[in-house]
Amino acid sequence: MAKNLRNPEDEKAVEDKETEFAQNGFKSLGIMVSDPCKNQDLVLKTKEFNFCGIITLSDPARDDSKDTVTKAHAMGVAVKMITGDDKKIAKYILKEIGLKDNVIYGKDFSEKGNDDANKSTSEHQR
Repeated sequence: MAKNLRNPEDEKAVEDKETEFAQNGFKSLGIMVSDPCKNQDLVLKTKEFNFCGIITLSDPARDDSKDTVTKAHAMGVAVKMITGDDKKIAKYILKEIGLKDNVIYGKDFSEKGNDDANKSTSEHQR
């Protein structure tokens, strides 16, 4: 059942579902279709697409990640996670592998110079 998401209530419902999936560690891919009988250049200009659904993708942490983090902490190693994932997905992974808020988001990290990047990683402690 395809829906046009120009209705704010429908758009919010889809965003809420995407948030729910992300908080459970899933990446989401929205599926949209257009009328194949219409001029596709016009469809792209007018953004006349209908929403069909969401495909979820799972990219879990490795099975041994939590144990590795635990061992590293026991040896006094401060473990940090640098990720390009959505923040909601990153928080889910952090919880799964036993890290608190020791996450640096890739975009934030890459926008810093070398000195700032080094400083931000050393500021994130166990």
